[in-house]
Amino acid sequence: MADLALTACAPTDANTRMISGVVGEAGGVTLGDTLYKLAADAKYYLADADAVATAKVVGMCCLAASLNAATIIAIGGNVTTDNVGTTGTTFYQSHNAGQICLRSDLDAGAAYYVTLVGTYSTGTVLALGIRATGIAAP
Repeated sequence: MADLALTACAPTDANTRMISGVVGEAGGVTLGDTLYKLAADAKYYLADADAVATAKVVGMCCLAASLNAATIIAIGGNVTTDNVGTTGTTFYQSHNAGQICLRSDLDAGAAYYVTLVGTYSTGTVLALGIRATGIAAP
């Protein structure tokens, strides 16, 4: 599986919607990680496509943080990344925690839950259009 390795994620403009939250992930979170919110403790964890609960991506990490520290999460609008994506290419939540990948990479692996994360509008600008469908795919 070829995940898109992101090590930077920043709001592109004032229209990017952001929230703050507390990290629950034991190893912390880094820039560009996809995150979901666990209802039981209201903390944010690395998302993955393997279970319906963990595939419910809320947004992308814009402030690296350790366990129980505050983070900032982009939940809509545009973010600038450090990896060059092809304009018009859409990325989904990967099987790998906190990562995004092409739909074809998901289809080549085990069963998963479909979560669209965003589409590149330019080479480094990812237009977030997060949609956790809850749909299981073979």
